[in-house]
Amino acid sequence: MTIEKINAFKTSDGEIFQEKKAANAHQAKLDLDGWYDNNKLYGNTAYSYVHFEDLIKWLEENRTEVLQILKEW
Repeated sequence: MTIEKINAFKTSDGEIFQEKKAANAHQAKLDLDGWYDNNKLYGNTAYSYVHFEDLIKWLEENRTEVLQILKEW
């Protein structure tokens, strides 16, 4: 049995990633989730809001359009 030294990246939720890019993407999503807890998008019905998972799914599905709109601001 051999022992090898490895380099890895650990995010704030304890997940381990071999690639820094993947770790950064995961951490950014965690950070956004934490921010969204205090900045929810509320609907017209009392106490209704868009769940974080639904927001992420919508953003991923509409990524090109959202980035274009933000770019034009």
